[in-house]
Amino acid sequence: MAPSQPIAVGITGSPASNAALFWAAARANRLKVPLAVLHVLDDRWIMAEAMPYIEVLHEMGLALLKEAGDKVRAAEPGLQVTLELLEGGVGGALGGYSKSTSMLVLGTSGHSRGALTDRALQAAATAECPVAVIGIGQDDGRGVFVGVDGSRESTQAVAFAAAEADALGEALTVLYAFTGP
Repeated sequence: MAPSQPIAVGITGSPASNAALFWAAARANRLKVPLAVLHVLDDRWIMAEAMPYIEVLHEMGLALLKEAGDKVRAAEPGLQVTLELLEGGVGGALGGYSKSTSMLVLGTSGHSRGALTDRALQAAATAECPVAVIGIGQDDGRGVFVGVDGSRESTQAVAFAAAEADALGEALTVLYAFTGP
């Protein structure tokens, strides 16, 4: 990934999403790369009789993006910001978009209802770039965490995370999970 590729941040309007937005904007400004602010309209489950409401959801998504763009431009003057409304499943849409980004940033509340409902987990599983998951109140630094599975990709992830931890002066925690006998 070229360093000039944008940092992308997925937003929902939640407090954790706002924390991720400002974290991503500060990082993009510091690295002198553009910021792509994304919102996904998950239209996969909309029934035919609900189709008239899709336009309302579309307009709400665009309004959310505009508000986020205004906030981030005020917080980080001079930052190049683009706003994009994506459609489809959250994991697939953000994972697909990640092909053209240097990093994908997402917010999480820390309250998971399982792997099928955790949008950050879904996006991280399909992303083709490093993923930063930011929680509320995590702007003060709490270390860098990286998951490994022994693959070539996880070796690259460890190298990226180690460089990131070193640059930030943060501790690096390497995680490996497995199913026991």
